[in-house]
Amino acid sequence: MAGGTAELVQDPSSGGWAWAGEGADGTRGAAEDGTWCATKEEAAARAGAFLREHAATLS
Repeated sequence: MAGGTAELVQDPSSGGWAWAGEGADGTRGAAEDGTWCATKEEAAARAGAFLREHAATLS
C-alpha cells in the first residue's frame, strides 16, 4: 500500500494485534511497545495510515 509494506501479527496470549512496516520513503515504523489493537482491522488501519504518511514522493 502506498509503495510500502506492513505486517500484522497477533499475540497468542491476548489475541491482540500489532503491526510493523516500512514506508516507501524507507522509514520503518511499528505499533508502540505493549500496544495491541483489539482487531486485525484496527491494526491494518493504523499500518495503512503510517504507509500513507511515508509514501514516496515523485520528483
